[in-house]
This record gives sequence, C-alpha cells and structure tokens, in this order.
Amino acid sequence: MSISKLALQNQEQGIKDALEDLKKAIQQLQGQGPSGGGGLFGSSSSSSSSKNPNVEQEKSRQAAAQIRVCNQLVSRCRNLLEALQLELRACKDEVIRGGYEQTLSDFRSELKKQQTELEFRKKEIQRSTNQQKSKNLLGKYENMEQVDQRRLDDVRAEFDPENPQMNSAGSSQFQLQQQSNRAIQLGDKLQDRTEESLKRILRMAADAEQIGTRSLQTMHAHEERMGRTMQEMDDVQNTLQRTRHVVSGLMRGAASDKCVQMLCAFYRLQKYRTRIAIMHYKIRITIFIFIRAEGICHALIYTSAIVLQFIRSSHWRFCCVSCWPL
Repeated sequence: MSISKLALQNQEQGIKDALEDLKKAIQQLQGQGPSGGGGLFGSSSSSSSSKNPNVEQEKSRQAAAQIRVCNQLVSRCRNLLEALQLELRACKDEVIRGGYEQTLSDFRSELKKQQTELEFRKKEIQRSTNQQKSKNLLGKYENMEQVDQRRLDDVRAEFDPENPQMNSAGSSQFQLQQQSNRAIQLGDKLQDRTEESLKRILRMAADAEQIGTRSLQTMHAHEERMGRTMQEMDDVQNTLQRTRHVVSGLMRGAASDKCVQMLCAFYRLQKYRTRIAIMHYKIRITIFIFIRAEGICHALIYTSAIVLQFIRSSHWRFCCVSCWPL
C-alpha cells in the first residue's frame, strides 16, 4: 500500500468521525433550549413553567454552549475536507483520485445536510427563547392586572346597592365622594400603567427587530467574506499547482538542453584538469626533493604511491583527457 493511499484512508476516517460527532451534537440540541408553549400566551403547563425563570435561563445557557460545540465541529469538518482535497491534488494515481473525489463529494453533501439541520435547530431554539421572554413579560403584566382587578372589585363592592353598608343609616355624602375620588384615582393609575406597559412592549419589539436586522446583516457579511476567502484560497492553490508544473517543465528542458550539458561537462573537466595539474607539480617537487636528499629510488617509490592513490580515486577516468596539455 502506497504512502499517499494510506494518508487518504486516515483522512477519510477522520472526516467520518468528525461528521459522526457533529450529528450526535446536533441531536443533543433537540432536547435543549427553553420550553416553548403553543402560541404567544401558551398553555397552563407552559405558564407554570414560566414561573421558574432560573431553569429556563440554565437551559438557554446549555443550548448556547452546545451550539458553540456544533460550530466548532463544522469548522473541523471543513478543515478536514480541505486537507483531503489538497491531498487528492498531489495524488498521481488517477484510479485512487477518481474514487476519493466521489467520496469527497459525498462528504460535502453530508456536511451541508448537517449544517441545514443545525440552522433549523438554532432557529427553533431562538423561537422558543423569544416565546419564553414574551411569556415572562405577559406573566408580570397579568400579575399586575390581577392586583388592579382585585382593587376594582373592592371598589365595585363598595358601590354595590345591595351592600348593607350603602343602605345603612350611617352612610353620608362625604363617604360617597371619597369613594368616587378613590375609584377615579385607581382608574387613572390603571390607565397609566397600561399605557406604560404598551410603550415598553413596543420598545422591546423595536429593539429586538433592530438587533435581529443587525445580526442578519453581520451574518451575511461574514458569509460573503468567507466565500471570498475560500475563492482566494482556491485561486492560490491553482496558481501554486501551475507554478509547480512550469518549474518542472523548465527543469526538464534545462536537463535536456545540449548547451547546458556541454557547459556542465566543461566545468567538471576543468575541475579535474586542475586537480591533475596540482598532482603533477606535487610529483615534480617530490622528485626534486628526494633526488637532492635521499636519492632517486626513494623518489620513484613515493611518486608511485601518489600515482596509485590517484588511480584508486574516482578521478582516474579523466587522466587521459586532462593530462595531455601538461
């Protein structure tokens, strides 16, 4: 088994594991997030669950953490797919490349499917969160309304003609006037509270709309930037591939060029001629010194040793070509 095929198999297994982890993480998102009721006002069970906001906040935090994990797994899958694509471009076996290109296409389709599922889960969690916030706000408003309703019931009971206190002999015009003023004040207070609540709800809705618009614009900008970055990376990879082919062609052309070959041969020949010239002068000096000092026999023995050492080296083939000017 070749090294490239083994590397492709390892990368394929890594992509399978990453996609499996992503699928499990997305499935875990299904049971997380705030519990959304039916409609804006919800049901009795959802209203009872909205009385405990700490539990819902904890669920929201867990869902946000799980979404971050899913995003990290998506980035990991993309990086592994890009690495596999680069490895396929460097592979020279057409059969292996064709098989793994189909596998790469299947992996990309699976990743796109998981991304679609993840976006659906995100929107579902966001919708449940918004519904829960609306329920909490309406729950507070309903509590205030119940308190004011009890006060109105008390005022109606005081003005009821069947009330024994109204028919008693001790009732007076002053008590009626006092009760009327109190009813008017309570009505004004209820009206002011209702108006303030409506204004607050409208402000919250406008703020939520602005935040959603800005988030959507930011997401579109990031998506466009990522698309441009991926396109630039593909262009750079294609340019590197073309540059590699051009450099390989230049090297093959230089290796097959006769002029370049002759220049290299002349250079090596001149280098060997220089070495032989140095050895020639060394022999002459040695002969001269030994004749003057020891005699001609020692000079011949030492000269033979130098010649044999040179013949045993890798340069003896060029002796016949290089020694003739000497």
